[in-house]
Amino acid sequence: MDAITARLQEAGRVEVAEIAARLGVAVETVRRDLRRLEQEGKLRRTRGGALPAAPPPSAASAPSAAEDGGPLAALAAAALPLLPETGGSVLLDAGGPVDALAAALPGHASGRELLVATASVTAAAALSRYPSLAVYNLGGMVRPGSSAQLGEWARQELARLRFDIAFLAPGGVDPEAGLTDPSAERAALHEAMLASARRVVVLAPAGALGRAGFARFAALEAAHEVIVPADVPAPLAAALAAAGPAVRRAAPHPPADGGLAPPDPAVR
Repeated sequence: MDAITARLQEAGRVEVAEIAARLGVAVETVRRDLRRLEQEGKLRRTRGGALPAAPPPSAASAPSAAEDGGPLAALAAAALPLLPETGGSVLLDAGGPVDALAAALPGHASGRELLVATASVTAAAALSRYPSLAVYNLGGMVRPGSSAQLGEWARQELARLRFDIAFLAPGGVDPEAGLTDPSAERAALHEAMLASARRVVVLAPAGALGRAGFARFAALEAAHEVIVPADVPAPLAAALAAAGPAVRRAAPHPPADGGLAPPDPAVR
């Protein structure tokens, strides 16, 4: 059960099928463990998975990446300098790393006029409070227990849009398996996001690295850049870079204005 709570803390959500495949156990075993953890007050079960025991903070009260100070905040801080200048367009995925980026974006790009589209209800609500940002929500079905939007509706919107840069947070980032997700529906949305952006940046927390999900949507070389935690082992970072994208390590303690750690000599 420790593996479940660790994954929940890292990703903000766990899915039964994903945990069962990851641990090599039966689905019913995972469901039983989730029931026990819920009884202990450590999580709350949802359809097909679980969320943290306490509801997530509202967009209005969510801490900025700098205030949060965790691993997702470090990835977000490393992504901030990659934002375009005034007049640029940005596509934001859904998920913990991208929601952290959305929380930090207004402070970094204060007064900068940007067009931002997102598949995250949380990100859209947080960013819509800033007059300099033109915020669009892709629409579609909201995945139960999360703020992520999926489905044909969102994919159709993406098919007619074009962005300067997209920030994605896939479920798996592996040198051989490429970019993957735990569901085919999520992978289909990510494939549409890739096709709509001139530049693609992948935010890869520790839980996604070296992991191959159920559905593959692209080779790793489809990403222009992958941002990884500061403590990623050098061999893994080198393997990621050899597969095509530039690899950057997030700073161990991100500065308030965001930034990238110096490139790893073994990677660049």
